[in-house]
Amino acid sequence: MKKILFYSLLASCIVFNAKSQITIDGTMSDWDNIPTLSEPGVFPILKTTKDDTNLSVMVNLGSTESFVDRWQVIDVYIDTDNNAATGYKQWVYNASGVDYLAQGTDLYVFTGTAGSSSWSWGSAGTVTRSLSADLHAVEQSITIADLTTPAIGTTYGITTPYYNSEWTTGDPQFLPANDWNFSERKTFTVKPRTEVNLNTTAEFTSGNAYYYPFMRDANIDQYLDFQSGAYATQNPLHWASWALNLVTPGNYNVKMVSSSTGSGKFQLSLVDVTTNQVVKTFTEAWYPANATMTENTYDSIDLTDVAAGKYMLKLMNPTTWDTHLKVQKITLDRIMTSISKLSADDYAKFIVQDKTLNVLADDVFDMAIYAIDGRLVDRFENINSISRELNSGVYIITIGVGDKSLNKKIMIK
Repeated sequence: MKKILFYSLLASCIVFNAKSQITIDGTMSDWDNIPTLSEPGVFPILKTTKDDTNLSVMVNLGSTESFVDRWQVIDVYIDTDNNAATGYKQWVYNASGVDYLAQGTDLYVFTGTAGSSSWSWGSAGTVTRSLSADLHAVEQSITIADLTTPAIGTTYGITTPYYNSEWTTGDPQFLPANDWNFSERKTFTVKPRTEVNLNTTAEFTSGNAYYYPFMRDANIDQYLDFQSGAYATQNPLHWASWALNLVTPGNYNVKMVSSSTGSGKFQLSLVDVTTNQVVKTFTEAWYPANATMTENTYDSIDLTDVAAGKYMLKLMNPTTWDTHLKVQKITLDRIMTSISKLSADDYAKFIVQDKTLNVLADDVFDMAIYAIDGRLVDRFENINSISRELNSGVYIITIGVGDKSLNKKIMIK
């Protein structure tokens, strides 16, 4: 008998758990599944997470560079209210206002005139810090209770200039490196974002993206501005990325909603969130000129040889001429295997009697029952009939056929 494969009913995205437990002990494995705030696939990388007690950061230089174990390893600039008009005006991050500076094991609060570049700081607390055994990475935490002037919000800015083993004196290495061709240079923006589950169809929107912090972002909920520099030659510096949970490897159609003054190229790649290694880079695709936001379809991408797991989906603009590309959304839609039967009723008989759901089929099948709010109620495998008593309510019954999930809604009175 043909076996009907089971695919669980998955939401298209889940809220990333910003309260992941981080222990500052020099072991970096608890950062493995936390999305990359800086450019994926490029070292150094910056990750950060915040819970009710601590703000934690991690910087990894990669295998070719290392820190020196001294008081000053990284500087952590924190724009707690995400407001350029308050805090210290650091010369690189001219579009941010740095309210707190974590330097070494000390935390300082800016005490100068708001929005000025006067170097005036007062003691605000201490920092817990630990280097990895190989000196390639450092992690540290700051107590939330010490970040009160102004208080850290749900959206804030952060960046981490660093001192690697080659540093002797002067300014640290900046992350990202300074570029005077961008007029609005901010720290990385931290805000609520969701991890996107890629199973059948998933949307990657501008408002949910991580992005190059020198990109203009006043309209980030409407589009990503992929020509924010003074010249088109800065376009390849732009990037955006999304935290991706690849549930079902397969072939996916690509659609992009964008506007542009001319045609140009974009490129997608997939980066392992744990190792920061580029897993796959896809062929550059040409986008057309679109005077208004328009959805265009592009060649599919092949994820059949990529293991299920956590990744960053990265979007680049390699075009070095003026197109003023703005991207609102990317959609990936799994290419389904053709099947002759299109509904759950074609594969099984569903009978509801006295608050009991009875399902009968000729073939062996797997099935799941979900409450209308998405909560899993029960799951069955390798059966051709079930009988399950249910409380009053509406339920979604899910079976899978080949690459296609089939759902049926039932009501228990």
